[in-house]
Amino acid sequence: VSPLEMVVSGPAPAGTSEQISAWGWPDEEVSWTWPSISEGAQVIVKVYSKAHDEVELFVNGARVGRAMRGGGGSIAFVNGSWFRGIERLTATFVVPYSPGNLTAVGHVRATGRTDVRTLLTTGMPAALRLAADRTTICASRNDLAYVTVDVVDSAGRHVPHARVDVNFDFEGDGELYRVGNGDPRDLGSFQQPRRTTHRGRVLAVLRPKANAAGGTLTLRAVANGLAAASVTLRTKACPL
Repeated sequence: VSPLEMVVSGPAPAGTSEQISAWGWPDEEVSWTWPSISEGAQVIVKVYSKAHDEVELFVNGARVGRAMRGGGGSIAFVNGSWFRGIERLTATFVVPYSPGNLTAVGHVRATGRTDVRTLLTTGMPAALRLAADRTTICASRNDLAYVTVDVVDSAGRHVPHARVDVNFDFEGDGELYRVGNGDPRDLGSFQQPRRTTHRGRVLAVLRPKANAAGGTLTLRAVANGLAAASVTLRTKACPL
């Protein structure tokens, strides 16, 4: 379990405000890549911790805020002002956006322990990267393998705002069973070998044939202008 986590909310479009229903949640991302936001625009950063007495926030090495636990709550120091910044396990900061790196540092006074969480601004999309949840699965129609497709930059970092059309080619002892992206506004088919990324990702589900001898499943993903990627899994006989 991570001792320190951080999310960012960008400003709402001009003339609008975010309204969250009882069944909703804020539009937050684990990202410091916001190409649609002007440098200097105010963004909300939330740092989650249950063990730290103090949390400091840095943008490109400069400290922009500090939150300390206090009696009955906490107060935070942001851009020269103190305000109540931690509610329960959350430290909330309002800071100017500046591409580069966003770093939260949590301090535990009793032990001197320090935990660090950093988000980096990524570059332009350069390639696709495939990662399967397992390298070997059962040669059974009752087993599935989940392959995450990430859009990455030239340094191999996930590009969270990339929206590209991904096409799949499959071969082997099974099938490309389903594809999805988690976008509630995307009404595309789950059964076609193509999908548009949402927040830089697509998920592909592979399903093996019932084959006592085992075999292989190979998935290849391609997108216009990006380096393609592939992954191969093994299937094996498994006890019933």
